Amino acid sequence: MRTNFISAFKTYGVFLLPLLLLLPGVGGFMFPGSGSPFSDMAITHYPNALFLQNALRNGELPLWSPQILSGFPFVAHPYSGLWYPPYWLALLFPLPLGLNLVLAAHVVLAGVGMYVFLHQQDYGRPAAVLGGLVFQLAPRLFAHIGAGHLMLVMAVCLTPWLLWASSSRRLPAAVVLALICGADPRWGLYAAALWAAWLLWQRRPRYLLQQGLLTGLLALPALWLFAEFGEHSTRALLTPAEVLELSLPPANLLGLLLPQWGSVHEWLLYPGVLVVLLSLLARPWERGQRFWLGLLTLCVLVSLGSYLPGAEWLAQQPGLSQLRIPPRALLLASVSWSVLGAAAVQQLAAAAWPQKMLRLLHTGVLALLLSFAALAVWQGAALWRPALFAAALVLAAWWAHERWRTGRALVLALSVLVAADLLAASGSLLHFRSAHSVLAQGAEVAHYLAQDADVFRVYSPDHSLPQQTAALYGLELAGGVDPLQLQRYAHALARAGGYSLAGYSVAQPPLGIHRTLDARLLGELNVKYVVSNEPLQAFGLEWLQSQPYVYRNQHFQPRAWLQSDDGQAHTVELLTLQPNLIQMRATGPGDLMLAELYYPGWQARVDGQPHSFLGGDPLLRAVRLGEGEHLIEMRFWPLALTAALPLAALSWLAVLWRMLRRRA
Repeated sequence: MRTNFISAFKTYGVFLLPLLLLLPGVGGFMFPGSGSPFSDMAITHYPNALFLQNALRNGELPLWSPQILSGFPFVAHPYSGLWYPPYWLALLFPLPLGLNLVLAAHVVLAGVGMYVFLHQQDYGRPAAVLGGLVFQLAPRLFAHIGAGHLMLVMAVCLTPWLLWASSSRRLPAAVVLALICGADPRWGLYAAALWAAWLLWQRRPRYLLQQGLLTGLLALPALWLFAEFGEHSTRALLTPAEVLELSLPPANLLGLLLPQWGSVHEWLLYPGVLVVLLSLLARPWERGQRFWLGLLTLCVLVSLGSYLPGAEWLAQQPGLSQLRIPPRALLLASVSWSVLGAAAVQQLAAAAWPQKMLRLLHTGVLALLLSFAALAVWQGAALWRPALFAAALVLAAWWAHERWRTGRALVLALSVLVAADLLAASGSLLHFRSAHSVLAQGAEVAHYLAQDADVFRVYSPDHSLPQQTAALYGLELAGGVDPLQLQRYAHALARAGGYSLAGYSVAQPPLGIHRTLDARLLGELNVKYVVSNEPLQAFGLEWLQSQPYVYRNQHFQPRAWLQSDDGQAHTVELLTLQPNLIQMRATGPGDLMLAELYYPGWQARVDGQPHSFLGGDPLLRAVRLGEGEHLIEMRFWPLALTAALPLAALSWLAVLWRMLRRRA
């Protein structure tokens, strides 16, 4: 066994290199290197993981979350991690440590996956190693790590394994694609498009159809729930301009050659200047590389988004309207760069570069150096450092080629230079902050509010009570930052918060807008406290303290109450308040009002009998009660779980049985 471990380490140990960038901050939170104070890891992933971890410790699998936006279907959210089993490993550790460990394992897995795929495609070890390093150290990937896009990064890291499984008898490609869809259904669309194109290029339509259908069965519950959530969310109302938001400006194509240290992550496309140079000199137009050159070209064109004619029409097509931010396609380009770079090294190792190509290399080196010098003079301080760094790399590569020409020494030298380039570029895109400093934001006011034993929500018009701190102290927020928000609730919160919904926003309320609060409407949403960095003036708000300003809402309504026929409000006894189950006791007649959002899948029972909610498509849940005392139960169990989960479970069992039988 020791021999096997040593052998595996010799083969794959080089792919532990990204840990040099990730392990220094493994106990904290990752933020963008650009200095942005926002990270999805802190704002979204940490609260969700903490909520899931606490629920599992209490013996419950949460399908609904009350954390933000007055509740949302946790089981349908792509950031919940419920449909991606490897994510559950993070819950075995303290947070955010567990999230960082699972993320780091995926980055290592990405390099190994690209290596085994390239090796499967008859690339030698030196070429496969370089291709694996180019993929796992891609600045574009680390830009999303810095932005805290954990589930997206995990899904991207599985992409090489999807390509490998397409030609392997050990693992069905459908299993990998189903896992990708479970991690992030939106990346599942990108990965499925790449996979389908690759199989069609290889003329394997039958395998594509077979595995595609199997993927649909394996991932059916996750895809069904996500599609249903999307239909009811504000993303269904996206305009073409909002879908094409943050399209890559054509001037930024210069980033193909120059490191973009600390750049905005969505506009970063630097693959490594040596990777570009090698790829261009490796005859990428030959049949073996034309697919990857075509994919690379397509990804760059897609990233330009609104700068291309006809983009708005494409943005309105079914499915594509859910893929906001066109530069996300550049993550697929990282796969192309890895294969093209590996092809160049393969040719170098085989001494396959003719004299004509060598002369072209020298010309290219000279042209790049002159270009870098011109850019440094033209742009001044903005570009002189990355230009100098890129020029030094090109000079070092040229010297290595002149010294060794071909063979192992040259390949090793180029691999070291490529790794150094990517480590420097990717490392600049990460900024680590300790868990203590991140969770200390708003901790004093959160601790103060958590002393109240009542059931209530907090509203912060300027998000001065961060979501991660609220989650740590068990506080529920009426607002929130999340890409998926229920349409009806977003409009209701806008009325209560005194602002208008002028287009799509991931934050409710949107940042930087004037607000005139309606305390009465907030009270109907169970908002008892309002927290703001600035003083507020609204009828019905009682000032409690400053820095930040904390107000008690005098129009606060309890989580549940009974509205009698004579217009009087009566108390309701809350027996059970859990994510998936709410039990109450009330005496009718009247309408039992619950300050919880209605969503398909919530079912009501009164005295053990099924009962319908009031209204055709209500905002909040309410039921009509007759005379006498009643036991009311509301349970969340979406139709997708009843209809699709058994079918998916049987499909997984069949796939696993076949895999085990094949191994035997």
